[in-house]
Amino acid sequence: MEAPSKSFITALLLIGVLCVGLYILGQGSSADNPSHTRAGRERVNLTEIASAVRNFQIELNSEPPVPPGQFFASLRGSNSKGIAVLGPAKVPDSEAGRCDVWRTPYQVFLGGDGWLIRSAGPNRVFDDLGDKRSDDMTVFVPSLAKNRAEQAVAPNRSLPPSQNSTPSDQGPEE
Repeated sequence: MEAPSKSFITALLLIGVLCVGLYILGQGSSADNPSHTRAGRERVNLTEIASAVRNFQIELNSEPPVPPGQFFASLRGSNSKGIAVLGPAKVPDSEAGRCDVWRTPYQVFLGGDGWLIRSAGPNRVFDDLGDKRSDDMTVFVPSLAKNRAEQAVAPNRSLPPSQNSTPSDQGPEE
């Protein structure tokens, strides 16, 4: 029996590598799982909003106004200094305010510790905050008062990971 030629073996290897590459690329295909791609984009959007809030706090030494319409308008430059810290929306705003990638207006809350910005997630319904099955996505940004209090206690200490402005999922992706 004759041994296969080097070019035949090379061709088989190339075909194998090509098949593996196409399989790997297909795993992240939006055609297979469109909400996965949207969820990733929404995490980026929430991170951008959180950064904009922190930049607003630093540049204007105050908190943005609370109502969602005024909140996002102030981040986009409708503030006392005319400073824009948030770019235009990637999804058209609705009458109720800026929307997530599923075209649901964000919920914005300011509490004693900071800001909570919520996306309703793929089901477009705001679930109870404690519901483990929730698909809502949130981001927390510490308030100026909380940041000042922490700096007064430990001026050279950076925020612990639990206080960083990073989005989190309340439940599994759909």
